[in-house]
Amino acid sequence: MKSIPLLIIPFAIYNFFVFAGIDFIDVKFFDLSSTAALTGGGVLVLVGVLLLCIDIIKTALFARGSVAEQLLSIVLLLACSIQVVIWPAVRTEWYVLLLALQATDVVASLVVSLQANGKDVYVSR
Repeated sequence: MKSIPLLIIPFAIYNFFVFAGIDFIDVKFFDLSSTAALTGGGVLVLVGVLLLCIDIIKTALFARGSVAEQLLSIVLLLACSIQVVIWPAVRTEWYVLLLALQATDVVASLVVSLQANGKDVYVSR
């Protein structure tokens, strides 16, 4: 459980609603004080941002399992990218934002892992 990327949760929720035919993405949750409204897609992106923060902290704290988590994050990124190409139902701005969050997770976990493991490497001249 420790090595599963947390961003799989918003992708799974998104895919469930899209392929079940439920119009969850455009449903207004509540109106904001401006003329904007928070929709289901916005809630999923908000949850994704929070899970991204937790995932980066988890990668920084648990360096041992981070290789497996990085591989699973890359697999998730590739699977979701292929899904955008294959299925027109997921070609929305909310899904692209979730995809950008997943790409950020892959890059950030790689950088955190390299920084943490870079202290163990000594290069002599």
